[in-house]
Amino acid sequence: MALTLYIDSFSISPYAFSVYVALEEKGVPYVWKTVSLPDKAHHRPEYLGPSMTGRVPAIDHDGFWLAEWAAIVNYLGGVFLPPWGKTEQWLISVQHTDADVDRFLGNVDRFARLVTQR
Repeated sequence: MALTLYIDSFSISPYAFSVYVALEEKGVPYVWKTVSLPDKAHHRPEYLGPSMTGRVPAIDHDGFWLAEWAAIVNYLGGVFLPPWGKTEQWLISVQHTDADVDRFLGNVDRFARLVTQR
């Protein structure tokens, strides 16, 4: 399963950082590609076409493109579950994953508000 993370070339966006942290915390293998916002690379057909919105961050997971950091983090939480052996353990892990994603999104949202208030 190939996963590519597209982020801005400055790598300072709290939204891109949240996706990066989610990938790292889950141990998901991925490649990182930068999109130059000052050069309007996110408006070029090769990026705008598959991403649909031209937003950054975005991921390409085996041809499935997804933008918007919250949608990406939720997607990663649902697709990349820990390798458990029993159904009961899997169901518990799904509930924990959902709770972890919600907590994580709340923390990123609070951080983003702090950063933008400065």
